[in-house]
Amino acid sequence: MDGVRVFVGLGSNSVDKYRQIENAIDFLRQNLDEVEVSSIYETDALNGIDRPYVNSVVTGLTRLDESCLVDCLKKWERESGRCQARNEAGDIPIDMDLVVRGESVLRQKDFEREYFMKGYRELAER
Repeated sequence: MDGVRVFVGLGSNSVDKYRQIENAIDFLRQNLDEVEVSSIYETDALNGIDRPYVNSVVTGLTRLDESCLVDCLKKWERESGRCQARNEAGDIPIDMDLVVRGESVLRQKDFEREYFMKGYRELAER
């Protein structure tokens, strides 16, 4: 398949965080080709207050442009229960961010954080 390799960071700190991550992985398997998934691992919340997060990184190929793929990810977040009120309460059902597309790092801060880099390094070593 032709396409651009992307890396999507996943995170959740909701009560059902492992299920949320698994559902997001299934969603990405349906929307990307040649999908690989890092392990699922816990990280502390950056603010030191919210519940710990569960994270993973998914890589795959896509023909979608950056804007279309981001729209697709954000739509899935909303359908999975993410909303402003829950964000403000520190309850994140699912966070899906397009961090790397091709050779471009799109979200530099995420790229520098352990919650993304742990899974990214794992996939890069395969």
